[in-house]
Amino acid sequence: MSVEKAKKNYLDRTGPRKMNCCESVAYAFKDQIPLSDEELRSYAGFGGGRAPEGYCGAVYAARRLLEIAGSPKAAGLPAVFEKAAGSAKCRKIKALKKISCLECVEKAARAVEEKDNP
Repeated sequence: MSVEKAKKNYLDRTGPRKMNCCESVAYAFKDQIPLSDEELRSYAGFGGGRAPEGYCGAVYAARRLLEIAGSPKAAGLPAVFEKAAGSAKCRKIKALKKISCLECVEKAARAVEEKDNP
């Protein structure tokens, strides 16, 4: 369910502004995994390769959510994207064109949704 919410957040253009990939993932889980309002607002600046270290914003949000939830999957998330997209860094993902931004949002949200699965 949260995967669909993340995708809708990313695609929805009816609100006051379009959410970037980082916000889309974070806001999809805000009722399940506690993030401060300040941290949620900060994600507005983390789309389009502006997440720390150039990470994909969706990867950054998912990793942060997994860390907060205490999931051991947090550390391995970049490797999941390396395999699927060729990188966990936004600009390289876009350059390689293996998966789209929407697919990044979906894959990141799925990782958070499945945080308790082995």
